Amino acid sequence: MLNEVTMQKNSELCGGCGFYCASCPIHIAYKKGIEYQRKLASALSQQLKKTINFTEIQCPGCRQAKDDKDAWSFKCKLRACVIDKDIDHCGKCDEFPCKMLSDLSDIYDGIPILQLHELNENETEKWLELMEKRWKCQKCSGFIEAGTKKCGSCNREAKTQVDETIKRSK
Repeated sequence: MLNEVTMQKNSELCGGCGFYCASCPIHIAYKKGIEYQRKLASALSQQLKKTINFTEIQCPGCRQAKDDKDAWSFKCKLRACVIDKDIDHCGKCDEFPCKMLSDLSDIYDGIPILQLHELNENETEKWLELMEKRWKCQKCSGFIEAGTKKCGSCNREAKTQVDETIKRSK
């Protein structure tokens, strides 16, 4: 069971889009530094077919972003939509799941939409405990990146860990 301070800190990592921010590739690269920001910017540039500068790979988590220096947070259309609609997350939207969210979820094996359903069905504390089990590396306590399902710290393959927690939650 999470204590109140830990829960508050972790709830700040509850992205409006359904990501647990600690598993978000942009958040992980931001926390790890320039080398990782450059690597992710290059990969995203190829994937999105537009130039992404490594300085854009900055996001402390959408609930923690304070100004436009937190570039990715402030460019995120899903974050802006959640703020405009004055809701906690996309799972609370009348249009859930919208095309924008579905497109994101398609890139990440349905994880954002799945986690929004889990958030809607559980108390925040229980959801945060589930996210810790799903996304915290059992080997080094680093965080597993949602896209690769590898630990961002030790590079351990963690697909089985993620998939097992998904199976158990259904």
